[in-house]
Parts: sequence; structure tokens; C-alpha cells
Amino acid sequence: MHDVRVRVEHEEELYNSLDPSGTLLSDEVKSYIFDRVQQKSFREEVEFTFVSPEEIDRERLEGALCRWADEEVAIIESERRRNLVQQLRLLAVGLVFVGVSVAVQRQIDGVSYTLLSTIGVFSIWEAANIWVVENPHLKLRLRTMHRVRRRVGPLIEKEGD
Repeated sequence: MHDVRVRVEHEEELYNSLDPSGTLLSDEVKSYIFDRVQQKSFREEVEFTFVSPEEIDRERLEGALCRWADEEVAIIESERRRNLVQQLRLLAVGLVFVGVSVAVQRQIDGVSYTLLSTIGVFSIWEAANIWVVENPHLKLRLRTMHRVRRRVGPLIEKEGD
């Protein structure tokens, strides 16, 4: 089991100071947790331990962690759907342009042929770029956030105990 330890002086350091409800984790805490979880093997369970000299409200912290994980998963899944639609559009446009350039190759001048085929290949290239570069990054983020969501804890440890 991998223990992600977060130390704060005051409980309020865990939360975004601009959030009137006081239930959103701070960007610094989210970034730290995300980076620490992502560094470890996906086979390893994750446990969070929050250390502070003051008492920390466990329910409030649990709610903030769950809310963050749920919101991030929804955002990532939305990005993945948008990427799929974008990939299909780019691929369709690319295939149409390449097909047209091949079909009319003998009837148009070299510049027009080159322009049509270049637009087609570029569109196919961009679709492949989303598939090869962006989608694996989103998948890694999604797996990391699923690990945050199904974690063990959070454990609260009072400093000095």
C-alpha cells in the first residue's frame, strides 16, 4: 500500500480560500496528491494521511476528496468524448480530401492536387495525433483519478501523537 502523506499547519490550508462553501480542495493540495498518486504503480492501493497539529474535520475532507475526484472524472470523460468526435471528423475530412484528390488527379493542375492531398493528409495526421498523444494522457489522468476515488482513508493524524 502506498501512503500519500499531506502535512498542513491549519485545516484551512487544505481548502480553496476563494470557495465560499469551504469544501473545495486547494489547487496546491490537488496537484500534490495527483502527482504522488500518479508516480506509484497502478497495482498498488493508495492511502491518504493528513497530518496537522490541529484537528481536521474528517467528513469535510472526505467530501472534498470525493467531490474533486468525481468532478475530475466527469471532465476527463467529457474530454475523451470530445476527442473521439474530433478524431472522427478529422478522419472523415481527411479521407474525403485524399479521395477527391486521387479521383480528380488527372483533371486538375498540380498545385490544386497538392493542396487537396495535403489538406487530406494533414487532417488524417491530426486525427492520429489525438489518438497517439492526447488520448493516452487522458487515460492516465482518468486512471489516476479513479485511484484517488477508491483510496483507503483519509486518515487523520495529529502531529505529535
